[in-house]
Amino acid sequence: MIEASRPKQSIIADHVSKSKGPAGAKKKNGPLAPHKNMNWFFPSVWAQIVNACRHVGYPYDVKAIIQRLQAQNPAQFNTLRHQRFSEWIDRTHPDRHLHFKPEVQHRVNSRQAIQPAGHVSRVSILVCDPASSLCVLLSNFIAQEPYPEVVNVILKQLRGIREASVPLDLITIRGLMIGILQVQLPNVFTVTVGNDSKHFQCSDSFVGRFVKEKLGWSRRKGTQAGQKLPADAEDQMEACALRLAVAIADHDIPETCIVSGDQTGNTFAQSSQSTYAETGTNQVTIVGKEDKRAFTIMVGISMGGDVLPFQVIYGGHTDGSLPKLNEPGSAYKSANDEAKRLKFRFEPGGKKHWSNISTMKSYVTEILAVYFNDQRTRLGRPNQRCLWLIDCWSVHRSQEFRDWMRDNYPWIFVRYIPGGCTGIFQPCDVGIQRILKHAMRKAALSHVVKETVAHLSNNTDPGTIVLEKGIRELRRRSVEWLVDGYNAINNRDFVKKVMFHSTSSLPLTVLMPCLGVEALFSQVAKPIV
Repeated sequence: MIEASRPKQSIIADHVSKSKGPAGAKKKNGPLAPHKNMNWFFPSVWAQIVNACRHVGYPYDVKAIIQRLQAQNPAQFNTLRHQRFSEWIDRTHPDRHLHFKPEVQHRVNSRQAIQPAGHVSRVSILVCDPASSLCVLLSNFIAQEPYPEVVNVILKQLRGIREASVPLDLITIRGLMIGILQVQLPNVFTVTVGNDSKHFQCSDSFVGRFVKEKLGWSRRKGTQAGQKLPADAEDQMEACALRLAVAIADHDIPETCIVSGDQTGNTFAQSSQSTYAETGTNQVTIVGKEDKRAFTIMVGISMGGDVLPFQVIYGGHTDGSLPKLNEPGSAYKSANDEAKRLKFRFEPGGKKHWSNISTMKSYVTEILAVYFNDQRTRLGRPNQRCLWLIDCWSVHRSQEFRDWMRDNYPWIFVRYIPGGCTGIFQPCDVGIQRILKHAMRKAALSHVVKETVAHLSNNTDPGTIVLEKGIRELRRRSVEWLVDGYNAINNRDFVKKVMFHSTSSLPLTVLMPCLGVEALFSQVAKPIV
């Protein structure tokens, strides 16, 4: 048992005996002395220890753990003592989980089960001397690094690509590594490895081990879109803040006359991309996984805490592609009536469901300008200038749209979020959209539950239930999703908080209108404005 947990010595001895012939001087030393101590960190041994800990559970009594190990495998664990096991435990963690000390975890993770204490294991031919066949044989056991410059170049390239949010798979990583090796270390491909004397090929398995050992990487599913901020993002946001501050100060623009707007897409298939299924299943089917049908919501919030009515854009060319709010006998009558009360505007977007120049003009005329005029009337300022903060999108900054705004609404100042900074500077993106979509997803789930219960109430076989996926029915339901989403974000204090936190990382935060117009006239802001 002890020798099996420490295989390095026997591997070296076996290689030496095979590589040398019977000629030569007789050996002066006798056979190597056997090991006396078990290597508890050997993979098969440590796995049994971890399983015993899980079986015993909290509070992880050391005596009980050792008794279980010795009962299961007395020959292997008869020398394990309480004092040794207690030395491995990290008792600084306050939770109810068993934690081992960092040095113990390091020895286990780096596979020091086949190493003398103090060494670091190796998995790469890049860390061995290719001139030595013994080193090639022990490339998984000996920690040497004769090519640190080459390894560092590879690691730097991989880290840079990953920081840019570019997806990396084995093909991409392997191609990059082969390219670097061919330029900086071409002789490595002439080295023979393995018992069959094949040349080193930088195989997929080698690449997988390399990135795991050197970078601690493994395959991970993407969870959000990658975004690369401009190198001068902070300067751009600061300049934008100053432009907003000057406009607000020069024209005495009140909080309710400052609006931030942003479009967001929402799919009709409100399903997850993962599901619970039988462990080990190779193919897992999900209803709606490939359903890309969607609609666009134009969201607007004011610094005063108001949420403007939604503009919702569906794919189609006529009103027939829109939900019918006045449909007689509709099961969603209450949601339709609420949408009319909230003055939602539903519009066809053409072949796609995206916002375009026509829908943008309609939003300004029917929603934004109406809201601003109501505020001007309420404040008794019929000639009050207003400010609209939107993304630097091609339609928004097109010459046609800017000319149209200048000709028809010269009293509305249009200011743009700096390109690439939407995720950290646009209030709707920072705090509104996630809450909105979560509420809409919950509303969609309630429809699925009601539909399922209705089928089961009619004694439908559960295995034959087919949920509604028709676009007409989903459009009807979307009105209720939108109403629930609007109600989730329609909180004056919440909206003001979002407007504040979207710019809280700026050095000139005090200049931002999101802090309130009165902040522009503080002792700090006055000299800069």
